[in-house]
Amino acid sequence: MKHVLQFVVVCNDKGGVGKSLLTALVAEQLGSELPTSIVEVEMRASFSQKLYTHPKGMDLRTILLVENEPETGHSNPSTRPLETLNELLPKRPEDSCRILIDFGASAFQTFIFWARDKRGLQPFRDAGFQFTFLIPVYASDRECADFFNENTPFLLRLGKVLLVRNHHIGASFPHLDPGILSTVPSLDLPFRGNPMSQEMVTPEQRLTFRQLAEKESASRRGRLDAKACDREFSEQFAKLRLELGL
Repeated sequence: MKHVLQFVVVCNDKGGVGKSLLTALVAEQLGSELPTSIVEVEMRASFSQKLYTHPKGMDLRTILLVENEPETGHSNPSTRPLETLNELLPKRPEDSCRILIDFGASAFQTFIFWARDKRGLQPFRDAGFQFTFLIPVYASDRECADFFNENTPFLLRLGKVLLVRNHHIGASFPHLDPGILSTVPSLDLPFRGNPMSQEMVTPEQRLTFRQLAEKESASRRGRLDAKACDREFSEQFAKLRLELGL
């Protein structure tokens, strides 16, 4: 097998824009032909990846960006837990691996501080990791678009960026900067409404499009819509994999 080192990040500091679903979909598309670790990074303990069923062989980890102070018993925000990412560095120079990170709301800026000012990513850069950043943006949402507009120029200095247009609330994205938009590829995250969306998210579990399409107890309409969404997403992602180096 070709020596491959991938560091894939799903990020937007706005909550509820589809980061967790997108991470699960990407994990499903990439599969586990490479040793893969899915890492969920949160400012608070609400780890949604634990509700997904990922392809066999994937290692799921969680990082809470707080540190306990033994003297006071208080917990404070901290970048120190990110140092556990170093455990995922290959043990041998010839080893391949993939790290797929799902950043919760507001967690990514803490990561950027660690990566830039603390030089946290230097061991990964030295090892030869390729960096890919996937940024989901809601239609008509200025805050989501601002994250893309403000962070993409910097992220392009680290690696490749993919814009993911989430059509959950429409098909218009007027707040994206056309100049920045022209510098990166994009992909559409399809949406079909209910009953599909209700059946994909329950208190007990979360499903990808493909998983809902294969769930016999789901409604016929939900399964058909999920199958269509899975096909649409899969076709787009397959065309972009080579461009993104995945």
